[in-house]
Amino acid sequence: MSDSIHSQRGADTVPPSRNILLVDDSDFERFTIRAAVEGLTNFRVCGEAANGIEAIEKAAQLKPDLVVMDLAMPLMNGLEAATVIKNALPGIPIILLTLYAEQVPGSKSSAFGVATVLSKVNGLARVVCGEANDGLHAVRKATELKPDVVIMDLAMEGLNGLLAAREILKILPNAPILLHTVNNIPAVVAEAKKFGIRRVLGKGLDGNLLLNAIQEELDAKPQGVAALLDETAPQVNGGDVSETPDGAGGGPPKPN
Repeated sequence: MSDSIHSQRGADTVPPSRNILLVDDSDFERFTIRAAVEGLTNFRVCGEAANGIEAIEKAAQLKPDLVVMDLAMPLMNGLEAATVIKNALPGIPIILLTLYAEQVPGSKSSAFGVATVLSKVNGLARVVCGEANDGLHAVRKATELKPDVVIMDLAMEGLNGLLAAREILKILPNAPILLHTVNNIPAVVAEAKKFGIRRVLGKGLDGNLLLNAIQEELDAKPQGVAALLDETAPQVNGGDVSETPDGAGGGPPKPN
């Protein structure tokens, strides 16, 4: 009896999760926002939409507690969709998450039924430290930002994902690189391994599986002293470790 009462009390202290509808035309942006929302808040993503028309349909079907929506989308933009959703479901707050937050004043957005306008750049800083639109840009960004994980497409201009991964690993040998591509066939997976890529993940992969893959790479990454030893270890070239024996190079031998 006491155990059941204690369990009930414990359950009562846990706040119920609230549902959020996520709207963005970019698969990766939706994945990133979902990771931030479900990892850092008590919200649960109950549905996703890729444009304003889908957002209206999903909102009517799911009746979420909150809608987070991009501004620039095909078919119908976020402001237009917000107007329709707000007229049909006036009690649901709508947040506009966009790269152009400074160009959407509060007075204008509120007229469309938007409660708040947030910047993608600032709002996602805890999850995504940078973005690149081609392989060369990825190498520069990785060198500059030194991320914990790199998620990269295969088919890109300049350098493809395989060549970009090879260049990044020359600079950041311990960086886990995940190839996110529609071509996750065995031949591509095998080729990717030759370039040092840890995993090849399909673009149609469920968002939770992608999150799990990222978390596993973070958990496997050496930390503290282990990371320092890895970073300062002799580099392997062609299967041989280049080391200088004690006493070589003109210096006295190191004491044991």
